[in-house]
Amino acid sequence: IMIFSKINVISPLFLGLFLVLSAAGPSQAAEKKAKAFNVPPVDALVDYFEEIVFGSDVDPKYKLKVITKWTEKLKISVRGKPSKAVIAALQKHIQAVLPLAGIGAKTVKKDANLQITFIPKGGKINLGKKSITVTGPGCSFFSQSKEGKIYLTQIIVNNIGGDDQISHCLLEEFTQSLGLPNDSDNLRPSVFSEKDKLQTLTLPDKILLSTLYHPRMMPGMKRKQALLVARDIIGDYRKGMVLMVQSIKGR
Repeated sequence: IMIFSKINVISPLFLGLFLVLSAAGPSQAAEKKAKAFNVPPVDALVDYFEEIVFGSDVDPKYKLKVITKWTEKLKISVRGKPSKAVIAALQKHIQAVLPLAGIGAKTVKKDANLQITFIPKGGKINLGKKSITVTGPGCSFFSQSKEGKIYLTQIIVNNIGGDDQISHCLLEEFTQSLGLPNDSDNLRPSVFSEKDKLQTLTLPDKILLSTLYHPRMMPGMKRKQALLVARDIIGDYRKGMVLMVQSIKGR
């Protein structure tokens, strides 16, 4: 299934915010307006980054110990029989998410490094020596990495339920497969919360993804150092966001 031909590498969206930073920083009035626009404080964003990047709601043994991310162009293939609406949603999600990470992508028929498989009700998901029969809606992903560099990912989509439900599932799993694997309800709304069924990333989601793919956030970086770097990056991103909110009139 051809969902797009090519997405060129684009610098992370939030890097442009450095152009609007001022030495004085945002005013107290801007901070109040930022709160109304759901721009969380730096401490909350850093804690959320730590939880989403280094946590695991499945099993503690799956917690990442180092920064893990893609460093190469995605070669995406789609298998199964998703609806036209779901394919359109998938294309929209990919084209919205990848520029935040500065990753290029293209659709391929073979030699994919990111495969998305739609499995119908009653179909089988093979997990090594075990297999699971698909009985209800849901998505999951499995990635392989070396020295903090992801090189292979499979996203499994239970092709059951309405198009909107499957679309949300795709957005969540695709975003998580970029190196943000955990779920959390601590900073809502968020694509990483099981309680929210979103069709777009929220501002905190975008900040987390852009922070992970900032050039200073190197693959293989250990947790302690990564959190120090994340605090600097998030602080700059957030300052830019607050200044942008400050410029919004009549809200």
